[in-house]
Amino acid sequence: ETVSITDLLYGMILPSGADATIAVVQYVAGNEDTFVDMMNDKAAELGMTHTHFTNSTGLFDEQHYSTAVDIAMLMKEVMQNTICRKILSTVEYTTTSTQQHPGGILLQSTTFSRMYGTEVSGIEIIAGKTGFHDQAMQCLASYARAVDGKEYVLITAHAATDMDPIRDAFAIYGTITGTYAMPTDLESRTTTTASDVYVIVTDEYGALVTDENGEIATQLAVSSETTE
Repeated sequence: ETVSITDLLYGMILPSGADATIAVVQYVAGNEDTFVDMMNDKAAELGMTHTHFTNSTGLFDEQHYSTAVDIAMLMKEVMQNTICRKILSTVEYTTTSTQQHPGGILLQSTTFSRMYGTEVSGIEIIAGKTGFHDQAMQCLASYARAVDGKEYVLITAHAATDMDPIRDAFAIYGTITGTYAMPTDLESRTTTTASDVYVIVTDEYGALVTDENGEIATQLAVSSETTE
């Protein structure tokens, strides 16, 4: 079966298809080791200093790691690419007809199967990518645009259920617009933990700002004490 690169890209992103990912890896680099080297080169180029890749599909490995800030930098870069932005914003897509699949294959976005993106008044989540393995648990990289035209990246990880990152996104984006309330049942819980949310600082042109040590600058967006 011959499949287009476009269809494979949708297969990689919408349902997180590792089979589609490996096919693209083989096409682009010939083997995974070479492709992983390309991934690490790109990470270094983007300034992702706390990231190291060992595979193309995100399988757990102690030497395969990143941070929320680094993934935010990657998401920001990805959304500047017209094709990637379109795919990450797609709800569903039907692949091109082939002899084996004359009607194509319907692919659905895991992200947008869990939300519409318009739940928070004044800001719309226009793109997203979920992720999961036992160590990182439920993760979400999302991209949102407010009514004033400003765009935001949010990365969350280590959530217990597949809907927790979605609810977290609503609540955190709601701190920007003041239109989505944080959970109100926290007093009924018993274990107290502190939760600080930081955002990457950019200048008026959208470029990343670094501090005196050359690190990506962040600022506290919301600090809360929760119980569970």
